[in-house]
Amino acid sequence: MSRKDRPIGITIISILIMISGALWILAGVMILADVAGFAEQIEDILGSGAAAIVGALGIIMLFIGFLIFLEGLGLWKLNIIAYIIALISLGLNVLGILLNYKYFLTLIINDLIVALINPIITILIFIYFIKVRNHF
Repeated sequence: MSRKDRPIGITIISILIMISGALWILAGVMILADVAGFAEQIEDILGSGAAAIVGALGIIMLFIGFLIFLEGLGLWKLNIIAYIIALISLGLNVLGILLNYKYFLTLIINDLIVALINPIITILIFIYFIKVRNHF
Protein backbone atom coordinates (compact mmCIF):
# COMPACT_ATOMS: atom_id res chain seq x y z
CA MET A 1 0.00 0.00 0.00
CA SER A 2 1.32 3.40 -0.86
CA ARG A 3 1.25 6.32 1.54
CA LYS A 4 -1.92 7.85 0.04
CA ASP A 5 -4.07 4.70 0.15
CA ARG A 6 -6.63 5.33 2.86
CA PRO A 7 -7.26 2.26 5.04
CA ILE A 8 -10.93 1.26 5.32
CA GLY A 9 -10.81 1.75 9.10
CA ILE A 10 -9.69 5.36 8.72
CA THR A 11 -12.43 5.89 6.13
CA ILE A 12 -15.11 4.59 8.50
CA ILE A 13 -13.75 6.49 11.51
CA SER A 14 -13.45 9.76 9.57
CA ILE A 15 -17.03 9.45 8.29
CA LEU A 16 -18.29 8.77 11.82
CA ILE A 17 -16.33 11.76 13.15
CA MET A 18 -17.73 14.02 10.42
CA ILE A 19 -21.26 12.84 11.22
CA SER A 20 -20.61 13.53 14.90
CA GLY A 21 -19.37 17.02 14.07
CA ALA A 22 -22.42 17.68 11.90
CA LEU A 23 -24.70 16.59 14.75
CA TRP A 24 -22.88 18.93 17.16
CA ILE A 25 -23.33 21.77 14.65
CA LEU A 26 -27.01 20.91 14.24
CA ALA A 27 -27.51 20.87 18.01
CA GLY A 28 -25.79 24.25 18.31
CA VAL A 29 -28.00 25.72 15.58
CA MET A 30 -31.11 24.30 17.24
CA ILE A 31 -30.13 25.78 20.60
CA LEU A 32 -29.47 29.18 19.02
CA ALA A 33 -32.80 29.03 17.17
CA ASP A 34 -34.61 28.16 20.39
CA VAL A 35 -32.91 31.00 22.24
CA ALA A 36 -33.86 33.42 19.48
CA GLY A 37 -37.47 32.28 19.50
CA PHE A 38 -38.01 31.74 23.21
CA ALA A 39 -35.67 34.19 24.93
CA GLU A 40 -38.44 35.72 27.06
CA GLN A 41 -39.71 32.31 28.19
CA ILE A 42 -36.18 31.17 29.00
CA GLU A 43 -35.65 34.31 31.09
CA ASP A 44 -38.96 33.70 32.90
CA ILE A 45 -38.16 30.07 33.69
CA LEU A 46 -34.43 30.21 34.40
CA GLY A 47 -33.94 33.82 35.46
CA SER A 48 -32.20 36.86 34.06
CA GLY A 49 -29.20 36.24 31.87
CA ALA A 50 -30.16 32.62 31.24
CA ALA A 51 -30.87 33.23 27.56
CA ALA A 52 -27.36 34.62 27.12
CA ILE A 53 -25.85 31.60 28.85
CA VAL A 54 -27.90 29.18 26.74
CA GLY A 55 -26.95 31.17 23.62
CA ALA A 56 -23.28 30.94 24.59
CA LEU A 57 -23.73 27.18 24.98
CA GLY A 58 -25.12 27.04 21.42
CA ILE A 59 -22.14 29.00 20.09
CA ILE A 60 -19.72 26.71 21.95
CA MET A 61 -21.47 23.66 20.50
CA LEU A 62 -21.19 25.15 17.00
CA PHE A 63 -17.46 25.74 17.51
CA ILE A 64 -16.83 22.25 18.91
CA GLY A 65 -18.86 20.71 16.09
CA PHE A 66 -16.86 22.64 13.53
CA LEU A 67 -13.58 21.40 15.08
CA ILE A 68 -14.83 17.81 15.21
CA PHE A 69 -15.95 17.99 11.59
CA LEU A 70 -12.55 19.39 10.57
CA GLU A 71 -10.81 16.55 12.41
CA GLY A 72 -12.89 14.00 10.49
CA LEU A 73 -12.18 15.79 7.22
CA GLY A 74 -8.47 15.85 8.05
CA LEU A 75 -8.48 12.13 8.73
CA TRP A 76 -10.31 11.59 5.43
CA LYS A 77 -7.52 13.48 3.65
CA LEU A 78 -4.85 11.62 5.69
CA ASN A 79 -3.64 14.87 7.25
CA ILE A 80 -0.89 14.32 9.81
CA ILE A 81 -2.19 17.06 12.13
CA ALA A 82 -5.64 15.45 12.24
CA TYR A 83 -3.94 12.13 12.98
CA ILE A 84 -1.96 13.66 15.85
CA ILE A 85 -5.08 15.34 17.28
CA ALA A 86 -7.04 12.07 17.02
CA LEU A 87 -4.19 10.15 18.66
CA ILE A 88 -3.95 12.69 21.49
CA SER A 89 -7.71 12.64 22.11
CA LEU A 90 -7.79 8.84 22.05
CA GLY A 91 -4.78 8.71 24.36
CA LEU A 92 -6.43 11.09 26.81
CA ASN A 93 -9.60 9.00 26.67
CA VAL A 94 -7.60 5.82 27.44
CA LEU A 95 -5.79 7.65 30.25
CA GLY A 96 -9.13 8.81 31.65
CA ILE A 97 -10.42 5.25 31.57
CA LEU A 98 -7.35 4.02 33.44
CA LEU A 99 -7.39 6.85 36.00
CA ASN A 100 -11.10 6.50 36.63
CA TYR A 101 -10.89 2.84 37.54
CA LYS A 102 -13.22 3.14 40.59
CA TYR A 103 -16.05 4.44 38.43
CA PHE A 104 -15.18 1.85 35.83
CA LEU A 105 -15.36 -0.94 38.45
CA THR A 106 -18.74 0.36 39.60
CA LEU A 107 -20.00 0.22 36.03
CA ILE A 108 -18.67 -3.31 35.61
CA ILE A 109 -20.49 -4.41 38.75
CA ASN A 110 -23.74 -2.80 37.57
CA ASP A 111 -23.68 -3.78 33.90
CA LEU A 112 -20.63 -5.61 32.57
CA ILE A 113 -21.32 -5.42 28.84
CA VAL A 114 -22.20 -1.73 28.71
CA ALA A 115 -19.24 -0.84 30.91
CA LEU A 116 -16.77 -2.62 28.66
CA ILE A 117 -17.94 -1.34 25.27
CA ASN A 118 -16.50 2.21 25.40
CA PRO A 119 -13.08 1.29 26.87
CA ILE A 120 -12.58 -1.67 24.56
CA ILE A 121 -13.55 0.26 21.42
CA THR A 122 -11.44 3.25 22.47
CA ILE A 123 -8.38 1.11 23.16
CA LEU A 124 -8.83 -0.84 19.89
CA ILE A 125 -9.13 2.38 17.87
CA PHE A 126 -6.03 3.77 19.65
CA ILE A 127 -4.06 0.62 18.76
CA TYR A 128 -5.39 0.75 15.19
CA PHE A 129 -4.30 4.39 14.83
CA ILE A 130 -0.80 3.47 15.96
CA LYS A 131 -0.76 0.57 13.50
CA VAL A 132 -1.75 2.72 10.48
CA ARG A 133 0.54 5.67 11.28
CA ASN A 134 2.60 5.12 8.12
CA HIS A 135 -0.42 6.17 5.97
CA PHE A 136 -0.28 9.75 7.27
